Amino acid sequence: MKRAFAQRQIPTLLGLGVLIASLVGGIAFIGTGGGVFAPRATPQTTPKNLKITNVKDTGLTISFMTDEATAGFVKYGKSADSMTTQASDDRDQLAGTVNQYSSHYITLRDLDPGTEYFFTVGTTSVPKFDNNGVPFTVKTANRGGSPTAAKTAYGTINNSTGAPADGAIVYMTMNGVAELSALVKGSGSWAIPLSNARTADLSGYANLQPTDTVQIFVQGTQINETGAAQLPVSDTQPVPTITLGSGSAATDTGLQAESTQTAPEEFTTASEDSLASLSTTETDTENTGAGPITDPNELTAIAMRSPVPSTQPEMETQNTQMVDTVDLTIPEQQTVETGQPTITGKAAPNILITVQVNSETQITTQVQTDAEGNFVLPLSNGDQTLEPGEHTVTYSYTDPVTGEEKSVTRTFFVSGPGNDTALLAQANPSPTPFGSQNPFTIPSPSPSPSLLPSPTASASATPSASPRVVVPATDSAIPRSGSTSVTIALIVGGFFMIGLGVWSYRYNLRQALIDSEEDSA
Repeated sequence: MKRAFAQRQIPTLLGLGVLIASLVGGIAFIGTGGGVFAPRATPQTTPKNLKITNVKDTGLTISFMTDEATAGFVKYGKSADSMTTQASDDRDQLAGTVNQYSSHYITLRDLDPGTEYFFTVGTTSVPKFDNNGVPFTVKTANRGGSPTAAKTAYGTINNSTGAPADGAIVYMTMNGVAELSALVKGSGSWAIPLSNARTADLSGYANLQPTDTVQIFVQGTQINETGAAQLPVSDTQPVPTITLGSGSAATDTGLQAESTQTAPEEFTTASEDSLASLSTTETDTENTGAGPITDPNELTAIAMRSPVPSTQPEMETQNTQMVDTVDLTIPEQQTVETGQPTITGKAAPNILITVQVNSETQITTQVQTDAEGNFVLPLSNGDQTLEPGEHTVTYSYTDPVTGEEKSVTRTFFVSGPGNDTALLAQANPSPTPFGSQNPFTIPSPSPSPSLLPSPTASASATPSASPRVVVPATDSAIPRSGSTSVTIALIVGGFFMIGLGVWSYRYNLRQALIDSEEDSA
């Protein structure tokens, strides 16, 4: 009598062979990335428009874009086999937590001069993005030479709605000069110390002249959101406000000085209508990840300064007197012209307080207050000098009466000798927490006489940008993501459950046959 199909048995060795062959084949299939079930990186989180800027002897900046917000990082080392150091986004280093961005700005610090470094970039779903299977390479500048006079280019970036373009990246190029960049802060402000500019071959510091042409390209948080400008070095303090547009639809990016700002009372200037307006026409900056960002040569930026009749017969300017003391009892941002200012403040009497100055090189010291609670800290007694730009200073102490920890933070701006930024009237005086990151945060400036148009000035130049370090995204550089070990564990678990089910079925069937035979007997 033929047995029922359910009672037929598969030879044990044959069954084990099928299971082992299936397991090995599945692992090999997944390991090679074939099939629709293989885990892959999404194009939305694959790095695009990778750029290397701010190269100096001890550091550099790596920036890139992703279509969607994700966490980004850089792994680097002195050889391709020892990329063990990881750096996160500058904003993450400030916040102390990892966040997701579509514009990624990562500064590598404490590097050795004149040294070649290997690096890869990564995101949450693309842990390793390299240069067609090999790491990217970059060499730091050699130490030596003297920087030019302290001068900082700065300005404000707004998005198409007029809100601050937080997270946008400003790229600055000049002929024969290595590219510089800055991250736009939450207030919309940005700053680039021109004293850090190096020659294109990194052989020394660049000798910038006031008439040198500067090309500015702004990459918004969306790849098709850009802005551009062209102007001489002498007009970069400040750069008129840039409003970002969206691709070719943005025929006017609103690249103009803000007419809503009012001049401080100590200035007697021409009317607001005499502020220079800048207009730009952008070409489509659509980027698909297969090539670099649109070069400024393809973005026509014409800066026109038209003379406007003034109702006043003369324009008189009163210079704002610069100070070399930062008074921490004043909440408004102060400007000093020295890199070694004297810091004063007031706390509880006869106690020891801790003062911390956040700069590229952090300064932390302690000072004793007098019987009235006043303290004075002259930074000129030390050997450290603050670089031009915005800094924060925090002093903290324990209240002797309540035992409570108290802390006060203030911001101040170092302009450097002869820097016209002394005329800057800060529009956002509230202090902002700031760490040791670069670039510096500069609040939105009010118009100063440096923004007034010249009766004869008319500039229309064609950008001639120096070569940029741009790495396009290529298909071969997109790695496979996912976890093979988890997949293997799931496959093994699945086979185990199948085997357990087969064993249970056969056991129950055998028991049923035994019970049937006993009943027949």
